[in-house]
Amino acid sequence: MTPRLYGLPRDNQSAGRTVPIWVPGFLIFVLVLCVSVGTSATPDKEDLVRITNQDELVDFLNTYLETYDYEYDDYYSWGFPELYDAAEMMLIGRPASEEAGVSYSKESAPRPTTTMQSVTGADKGAGEYSTTNIQVAGVDEADFVKNDGKYIYIADDGIVSIIDAYPAETARVVATITTGRTIKEVFVLGDVLVLFSEGYGEEWVTPQGSAAPVLSDEEKTYAELYQIADRTTPDKLTEIQMPGSYEQARMVGDVVYAYTGESVYDPYDAVMPVVRMDDVIAVSPGIWAPPVPKSSYVMHTLTAFAARPDPHPDAESFLIGYDSTLYASPGSIYIAYDHYDPAVVPYYDEMTSKSEPVSATKTVVHRFAINGENVDYKASGTVPGTLLNQFSMDEFASNLRVATTEDTYTGDYYQSNSVFVLTPDLRIIGRLQGLAPDEKIYSARFMGDLLYLVTFKEMDPLFVIDLSDPKMPKVLGKLKIPGYSDYLHPYGDHYLIGIGKDTKTSKWGGVVSAGLKFALFDVSDVTNPVEIDNIIIGESRSGSPVLTDHRAFLLDIGKDIMVLPVCIIRDVYRTKMTAAEIASDDDREDAFIRDEEISDVYKRDDESWSGVLLYGINPEIGFIEKARIPQGNCGSYCYDSCGVLRSLYMNDVLYTISEDSVLMTDLANPGAKINEVMLFNGKYSRMLEE
Repeated sequence: MTPRLYGLPRDNQSAGRTVPIWVPGFLIFVLVLCVSVGTSATPDKEDLVRITNQDELVDFLNTYLETYDYEYDDYYSWGFPELYDAAEMMLIGRPASEEAGVSYSKESAPRPTTTMQSVTGADKGAGEYSTTNIQVAGVDEADFVKNDGKYIYIADDGIVSIIDAYPAETARVVATITTGRTIKEVFVLGDVLVLFSEGYGEEWVTPQGSAAPVLSDEEKTYAELYQIADRTTPDKLTEIQMPGSYEQARMVGDVVYAYTGESVYDPYDAVMPVVRMDDVIAVSPGIWAPPVPKSSYVMHTLTAFAARPDPHPDAESFLIGYDSTLYASPGSIYIAYDHYDPAVVPYYDEMTSKSEPVSATKTVVHRFAINGENVDYKASGTVPGTLLNQFSMDEFASNLRVATTEDTYTGDYYQSNSVFVLTPDLRIIGRLQGLAPDEKIYSARFMGDLLYLVTFKEMDPLFVIDLSDPKMPKVLGKLKIPGYSDYLHPYGDHYLIGIGKDTKTSKWGGVVSAGLKFALFDVSDVTNPVEIDNIIIGESRSGSPVLTDHRAFLLDIGKDIMVLPVCIIRDVYRTKMTAAEIASDDDREDAFIRDEEISDVYKRDDESWSGVLLYGINPEIGFIEKARIPQGNCGSYCYDSCGVLRSLYMNDVLYTISEDSVLMTDLANPGAKINEVMLFNGKYSRMLEE
């Protein structure tokens, strides 16, 4: 179908017509954010607010932090209809070019490292080993499991365990680190370990009505740096304390970028952000904030520091909304969050034509330039719709590409999907809208000039979208198949792996999820993608951590291995029920099945299996099963935390990590057990033997 272009309705500017009262408030929001910032302590010439001290923070929150009722008069009181044209042009961007691209640049996903980093001088690790499955080459992502080809570092709760893992036959825990706080994730760079944990620290706050400040416990994130030249004796180098709870982190070169956040509900409970190193203030970043009324804000801080003994932290802080998404390239970090305008719905029916589509959801994007330990706020912008996750954003040739799902009103509510291309200053220059009406995005993968996009409602359309002309995105081809993919991973330049769920028709006629499904697609002909093979395992309660966390996926084309942690659950009906059991309130309708032919009723039982599936891939025929390696226990339902959570390899040894153990098996003899390190109390640790 022809893509629809959803700008703001222009005829509301006509003389004598009333501007919809939701417009002025929303347009001020857009105009305030899509500017370059200044440095003054009050609203600068572009109307962003720079907050530099506690009094300014309290004043700002007293002004804008409220339970906003979205009354007609409140919106109308903003009263800037003359801003309408500027905001519309900003949302629409420049006119699309008529030129079509003829060739496509493709980028495969980053591949596992094959040259071992230096560990300890006398220690010899594996010649090749896998690294964390990341989105962008050159941008590492923190995780609770890391390895360096010799040692495995596993963080859980309050403990980091260091396992001497290679050779596998003698694997054992050689050290543990405890912090007294909740440990989240780690980085390892050479002989430096960076450990992120959450806890509370004291800050001075002045309660409303109080003449003097009092001490208050505030959420904090701690980054502890350890020297681990001797893995058996980690030596703490320094500690960096950041405001708010830990969310995620990236590392480019030897510099870490940590993202933290804390909800703000009360002006008098909020404190100015401060980053400390070893209890000494290292940076007081101030806060950037758009003057937009909200019922609550989230104070986010982006902190940069080097993973070496003498870091010099830098930081930027900002007040934004919930549901934030972080994407990082080697030179920029993008922070995006949802902005929902509930005023669209009531005002739409009364004040606009039914033929004019209005998007009620927006995504606000901030760009930060990163260069070593320097973090500089550069630009903000908005796009219609909301993001799925970090794979909904991608930077290519200095432009940001974004895929969103729009909630749109034309008298009735419906969804559609869009792709936008933005300049470095976050102005829209290209757009493709109206994709897959009444569906939403389930997965996205940008590869050079191409975007692979999966939407779903009843069938799984896989779209191939051409981005070679950033001003004119267009659909090249699509494939409709049952089921959907939650995660897409490139296999070389011409193939794509999709991991998600199969679907089936319910007895009420709707479409519901079924077993775990993974498929191999041939996308060498971008106009005609083809499914080469698919495998469906288990039933609806089956799953994999890969569905929600790409870091759980392991693929190495050179070693011809794909490792998929799974929990497979099947329903079995083998126990005949008595009349009393059938009538019992304890038996839910979905807990049994009736055999209509013989009038017997059978109770549902479960069969479950937890572990990893080890496959090879032949692009001509598809997946080739090598082994099923059991490990862990997933019970009756598969949640993200059940069974195997991560896998990695060192040379020809596959290491799979569950809540209970690190299991080592032979890749040369798939599935053959070599060793297993049991983890104490399922907490990725064990008591060291004396």
